[in-house]
Amino acid sequence: MVLVAARLLNEGLTLLQGLGAEDWDAHEEGMGRVWIALPMMLTGAANISKALWGQGGRATTARQVLRQSLDVQDTSPLRDVSVRNHLEHFDERLDRWYAKSAHRNYLDRMVGPLSTIQGFAQSVMFRVFDHTYDWAARQTDVSALWESQRALRESQRALRSHGAACPPHARSRPSTQLRGQLERSAAKDRRGHRKHTPMDDLRPRHRTGGGANPERSRH
Repeated sequence: MVLVAARLLNEGLTLLQGLGAEDWDAHEEGMGRVWIALPMMLTGAANISKALWGQGGRATTARQVLRQSLDVQDTSPLRDVSVRNHLEHFDERLDRWYAKSAHRNYLDRMVGPLSTIQGFAQSVMFRVFDHTYDWAARQTDVSALWESQRALRESQRALRSHGAACPPHARSRPSTQLRGQLERSAAKDRRGHRKHTPMDDLRPRHRTGGGANPERSRH
């Protein structure tokens, strides 16, 4: 899911490049792809995190063998699910904002550098993307998520190709389950293979949807 979402994100950013004020339809199409892709990427990464670390406690310790078999470190960007949790509980965050915001203003669905915006506290910046995905001062490096997922897929492929030579912990039952899931994901990815990697054109310079008049909506 993470790699598929990365391709969709890259397509959206490509559409947004160099648009003029009159290119409204292309702008909406590009923004739509970006804001479909980002939650999809974070949800996919959160599912991987749950499989590898559980939700803390004994599960994290028990799945250390699984992480070792896939060469995943505890410092992996895949482990942090804080921004995804904000998306999952979007309604609760809006209730909190409505109760505490003095002026009820906010910044949402912006693609571009925050340096182009003034007058917003970080606590009212809901969804901002400029290479990192920001929510109320919390960030997720999207490129790092993609690279981690790609490395995980390569580990899965290596285990599948050299299963006979794997150490015992690499052939444990949980690892086999996850390898099966990743194998299906890799098969889908191969069917949609393109010459360039999905994030090749992702750069912080992309900017649209922000400026002095950020997009606002009623919730």
